[in-house]
Amino acid sequence: MRDTFAVGLVGRIRHGLQRYVLTSIERKLAVAFVVVALVPLLSTALYGHWVTSRILTEQAVETAQADLNVRASRIASYLQGVRGDLLYLSRLDALRALIDAREAGDHPRIADLRAQVGREFAHFALTHPEYYQIRYIAEDGREFVRVNARHGVVEIVPPAGLQLKFHRYYFQETMRLREGQIYVSPVDLNREYGRLEFPYTPVIRYATPLFFANGHRAGILILNLYAAEFLRFVYEAAPRQEMRLVDQDGYYMVHPDPEKTWGHPWDRATGYRLQLDYPRHWPQILRPRPGALTAGNDVIVHLPVFPDAENPNRYWVLLRVQPKPVAFASVQAFRVTASGILLLAVAFSLLMAALLAHDIAAPIRRLTDQVRRLGRGERVFTPNVSGHDEVAQLAQAFAEMEAALRQHLERLEALDMASRRIVAHLDPTHIFRAMLDALDRLFDAACKVVRVADASAGGCEALHFCGDPAIAERGGAHAEARRAREAAASQGTWQPARIPWENGEVLYMNCVAVQTASRLYGWLELYAPHPDVIDPAVGNLLTSLALQAATALENAALYQELKQQREQLRTLIDRLITVQEEERRRIAYDLHDGLIQRLVGARLYLLSLNDDGSPPAGETRDVLHRAVEQVSAAIAEARRTVEGLRPPLLDELGLVAALEAYALDLSRQGGWRIHFDAPPRLERLPESVEISAFRIAQEALNNVLKYAQARHVHVRLWVANHTLHLEIQDDGVGFDVAEAQARRRCVGLTSMQERARLLGGQCRIQSRPGEGTRVSVRLPLPAGGLTMDVG
Repeated sequence: MRDTFAVGLVGRIRHGLQRYVLTSIERKLAVAFVVVALVPLLSTALYGHWVTSRILTEQAVETAQADLNVRASRIASYLQGVRGDLLYLSRLDALRALIDAREAGDHPRIADLRAQVGREFAHFALTHPEYYQIRYIAEDGREFVRVNARHGVVEIVPPAGLQLKFHRYYFQETMRLREGQIYVSPVDLNREYGRLEFPYTPVIRYATPLFFANGHRAGILILNLYAAEFLRFVYEAAPRQEMRLVDQDGYYMVHPDPEKTWGHPWDRATGYRLQLDYPRHWPQILRPRPGALTAGNDVIVHLPVFPDAENPNRYWVLLRVQPKPVAFASVQAFRVTASGILLLAVAFSLLMAALLAHDIAAPIRRLTDQVRRLGRGERVFTPNVSGHDEVAQLAQAFAEMEAALRQHLERLEALDMASRRIVAHLDPTHIFRAMLDALDRLFDAACKVVRVADASAGGCEALHFCGDPAIAERGGAHAEARRAREAAASQGTWQPARIPWENGEVLYMNCVAVQTASRLYGWLELYAPHPDVIDPAVGNLLTSLALQAATALENAALYQELKQQREQLRTLIDRLITVQEEERRRIAYDLHDGLIQRLVGARLYLLSLNDDGSPPAGETRDVLHRAVEQVSAAIAEARRTVEGLRPPLLDELGLVAALEAYALDLSRQGGWRIHFDAPPRLERLPESVEISAFRIAQEALNNVLKYAQARHVHVRLWVANHTLHLEIQDDGVGFDVAEAQARRRCVGLTSMQERARLLGGQCRIQSRPGEGTRVSVRLPLPAGGLTMDVG
């Protein structure tokens, strides 16, 4: 009885829940959020865990960086005071008087002033115990005044104890500086009489040049500073094992292990430095930029310190090195605690969420199936979800979205097809017709208009339309339509308009300007008695079509302009080559009819001297014979020059005969075998093409004769695809084309390429040492220049 009652009670509770609570997604989610309240808490915990860990990590690094900044600032401030002290001492009256006395050679006064300067240096050292040496070193490198300060005891070194420092780097570097400049030495271990002082005394030297009144150098003033005075800032108030200081070469100046310090060759010369501890990461550490990195189990935070603010190329690097567990102790503690809480929350959330997962997920899975059907391209979307809750409403919304999406896709496909038709033309008339056809295909309107603005006709408009002609003429002429067109042209966006029409009706208009940044081509206009034509989707589609049309019209205009320019350029080049060859022809005729005839006459006069019956004496006869030979050689050379200026065969028989004759002539001179391959009958080509091809071949064959040492030369000439092809190949010694062109001495190669380029063609030269040379030429033939290809 009790079991039956319990089962009935559970059933009634479940029925009540399903009827009054679980009838909608909103109520289901409400129950789910109550049951699995820890889910958002879990998400927040995970995010908080990640954010807090990152913040704690960044805080640990920032804390270390802030600590390094404080230490670096203290070092910089300390060293900045040293610069001020040096400049103060360099301006002491007694020191200036000593320099003047030295310049004047006043030896009695020099001795008194030297003692006075020593006393003033000593007084300064008593009040500044951080300096253990103050020295004035003369221009010859010998110490002139020196004060030592050790453990509170100040000593003015007598002249007998002064040393020669000319060989020391700090003296040589300072003597190169200008007045007022300060030299800052590296930190190194002090040396006395050429040997390291023990116990080791790290020092840094600040020096400035001194000058006589006449501008000549009088030596330097140098302060030796106990480096330990500011190196203590590195490890002061910090665990000593964490702090490091290295110079820009990586040698340690401060390290927890004293045996690793001062390893520089000019110090202890142990060679130990940062690169041995961190062979992979030392380049990043030694860069003069702050940063942090992880090297193995160490977290390294580094910061550059510039001891000389005027010299950014000299710097030290301050490091804080901590093991990861120490550096990120707070992060680790937080992670352990947060992970435990997170695991408990995850277990509880999974347990509670499983109770409602099936009931909530089932309709969503059915809806997902419908969405996948849509993704596969099925055209019908049926909301196969029962019930009246939000999931069913969502399914219905998906069905409506599918219909709208299909409509937009169809429009986009039609727009893409229309755009292809538009951009396929280069004639503006065809483009406008394609635009009108696209309007007719894409839009449902009573009238579609393509209005063309003709700037060359004083602003007159040409009209292309399909649909009601009354709407195209009267509607387009209405003031509202004109204002819409003006707004579309000025604002560059689609513009709607409401035009009063017959019987109190309203005609809706949508228009967009077809324009580029430099020109207005016209407008695309839609007219309809319903407001669908001014829908934003229609306006955006119309704008896209206008952009495609504007691009096509701009391309057409640029194409026409380029075509005209090319025709003008081709005509100019043809005329230039023709004029050049006419000038060559005129010069050749002048040489033939003038100079050569005179040389022939001179030769006849000379020959007549041997035939006049009174032969000359022996020596005169020899001179006369040599003169006849020279004149004959001059006649032959002049004739070769005339033939080179304008080969007669080129005018009489054309390119093939002239080129074959020229090649055979050179082959006889060079002793190589010529293989000439050309069509037996080739129509006459434009004069500019024949001349350029002959000149290129002439230069190439001359190069073979002069340099190639070839045994065989192949010359091919053919026409294909309205292009003249010329190829000359030899089996000679070859050469490095890139090297020859880099020397800029290959005028012949450049002239061949330039001749081809002038006609819009190409001359390609291929060669390697020992592999011969190939010259390939392509010269385009103008339209109508040759109608039949000859292979």
